[in-house]
Amino acid sequence: TDLFADDCVWDQRPIPRLTGPRRAVGFLRLARRVLGLETCDVEILHVASRGNVVHVERIDRLRRRDGSLIAAAPVVGVLTFDGDLLTPWREYCVAGGFVPGVLAPSIAAMGRRAAGGLRA
Repeated sequence: TDLFADDCVWDQRPIPRLTGPRRAVGFLRLARRVLGLETCDVEILHVASRGNVVHVERIDRLRRRDGSLIAAAPVVGVLTFDGDLLTPWREYCVAGGFVPGVLAPSIAAMGRRAAGGLRA
């Protein structure tokens, strides 16, 4: 969270937008509790940048503590920096690949709770 500006917006559809490092950490804590998320393995495929904007094409693999796969999907992230701080961070993925139908309701609920400031 040291890279997040206080007003950084993390927009990872279909999850509601989260503003600030506290909300981002709250969302990850909820993901740990609800999904058993322990790690996110990130395979970087391509990176491009211009000025303070970085585009990253990657494959994210969400894993449980035992290493089993929760979900995996291709993702494109667009990160904008103001100095050393991340301001908006937008992520685009195919929801059907990343958020299987059985997980969609749980993840949407986690996002709403995190956006509303509820604690895990």
